[in-house]
Amino acid sequence: MASRATVCPHCGRLNAADQARCSGCARPLPGGAQLSVRRALGGATATTLCALLAGLVYLALIAGDGAGAPMSWGRALRWGALAGNLGPAQPWRYLSAMFVHFGLLHLGFNVLALVSFGRSLEQLLGTARFTVLLLLSGALGFVASDCWYALFPQRQITGGLSGGIFGLMGAEVGLRFASRDEGWKRAAISALGYAAVMALLPGVNVNNAAHLGGLLSGAGVALLIHRLRANRPSRWWFRVAAALLSLSTLAGIALARLG
Repeated sequence: MASRATVCPHCGRLNAADQARCSGCARPLPGGAQLSVRRALGGATATTLCALLAGLVYLALIAGDGAGAPMSWGRALRWGALAGNLGPAQPWRYLSAMFVHFGLLHLGFNVLALVSFGRSLEQLLGTARFTVLLLLSGALGFVASDCWYALFPQRQITGGLSGGIFGLMGAEVGLRFASRDEGWKRAAISALGYAAVMALLPGVNVNNAAHLGGLLSGAGVALLIHRLRANRPSRWWFRVAAALLSLSTLAGIALARLG
């Protein structure tokens, strides 16, 4: 019977199950509980944790109003949503707002899309790069939204993972383009078509500026990832950036609660 192999999370090389260090990059291999967790999550650690965080914030939101009551905008703002000029005044909300959803349908649709697009992309890029891609494109989507509403003011409270999800779509376009895969055109048309369909849905308040901003940001981040992929020191920087963005997101939610 063949022995189980361990995939190095740093360089992707296959190693024997009993090896402590990778035979390719000589870095420590995950073992014990760490390896069990990675296998249980199917290599999609960040995807799973982001979906869980969105669910926990939603449960906290409805805990005060009741599951059947209309969403209280005040509670949404106290959990990190964006509205008016809060973004420039409290920039941590560009991250915290990603995890605020305004209904079970809103949450379910975004979590389903996150899992659908995120699992395979995280396995391809690695958890650190994927985390930077998702959080940065989602935050920049909200920045684009603020710029749009500064030009065309209207009362709007906004939040949700959809800007980051469009960032994942944009990443597919960027990665295909960087690899000179002609499929990038088809991926771009599909993403824009998806955005157009959402914009035309009746009775749904969709932040189209955040979607487009997330899409373009995701493509840009993916091009950067592709360019730096062979650069070994960049792996460390992506891990640092992922850790800082993750901590900033949690701190942003806490600051919104305190504020």
